[in-house]
Amino acid sequence: MKLTLTRDAEEFAARTSDLFESRIECNLIATVCAGVLAGHYPQSAPLFAYGTENGETGFAALRTPPWNMLVTDQSAPIEDELVARWLEEDPGVSGALRAPPAPRVRSRRLGLGPRAGRLAS
Repeated sequence: MKLTLTRDAEEFAARTSDLFESRIECNLIATVCAGVLAGHYPQSAPLFAYGTENGETGFAALRTPPWNMLVTDQSAPIEDELVARWLEEDPGVSGALRAPPAPRVRSRRLGLGPRAGRLAS
């Protein structure tokens, strides 16, 4: 996976939009990104990171100081590189909040039949 760090919010938003739209657990990080784009963090120097493989973005991270870093779920091999490179750019980071994976809920547990929205008999 290729790791990219940037301070360009528009680049980050363009590279992560499909990831954010496809995974509900990315809601918080997507909302903060939208806030940065809207100018809601004028005193901050945001830093962004994303990982791509085969043209797809697989994870994302951002921080709007003084707040902690927000990170989507990512594979362990990229974690060490992310931390090392992040600390070079942003040594003041004191913590990170990882979005937990969204739970997979089985339709049977909800009383649904084989087709979504149809009650089981």
